[in-house]
Amino acid sequence: YTIARPTIAALPNPFKVNVVFEYKLEQDGPVELFVSNIQGKKIEALVNETNKPAGRHLYLYYASHLKPGIYLYTLKTKDHSITKRLVVLK
Repeated sequence: YTIARPTIAALPNPFKVNVVFEYKLEQDGPVELFVSNIQGKKIEALVNETNKPAGRHLYLYYASHLKPGIYLYTLKTKDHSITKRLVVLK
């Protein structure tokens, strides 16, 4: 059998000031959500919980301190890691 994978999206993307990360967890468990620079260096931890419940979750990220450019966002669970591109405009 296969374990259902979590999903994540950043809306809007690209964005200027703030972005909403919408993610869905198929099972309860540890979750980490963070933003990295394009080289993969972690810039900011957004979510770090040991037992997040399954279901749909939203996280509003106010990112006015980020310079325009391309970043990465990563969602990690016990069994999966998803990394996607995030674009910050002027």
